[in-house]
Amino acid sequence: MAKQMSRGELEDLIRDKAYADPNYRTELFANPKKVLANHLTGGLPADVEVKIVEEKSNVIYLAIPPKRVQTGDELSEDDLKKVAGGFMDTNIQNCEAKGALAFASHCEVKLA
Repeated sequence: MAKQMSRGELEDLIRDKAYADPNYRTELFANPKKVLANHLTGGLPADVEVKIVEEKSNVIYLAIPPKRVQTGDELSEDDLKKVAGGFMDTNIQNCEAKGALAFASHCEVKLA
């Protein structure tokens, strides 16, 4: 069974499971890419790296995705339609594209 989930919902699911299951948490820190890929119906491409960072009470981390458009570049008409209409490329929807999780608003997630 699969469900469309936002990236935030997926992160919440993984975090909550890591809090509740010590074995899952150990595996998450040892093999983060494998654990994340197991949640996604499309898996992850070989060239995508996954890093896990645990915040401390006195340190805050912000993840800034890479810029998609260089300064001075313009979006194509097709890209503008995607943004305005809420269209999502199928590869991104299924989280199969390189870096898709940095930009995907929803991913297809396998439910256990």
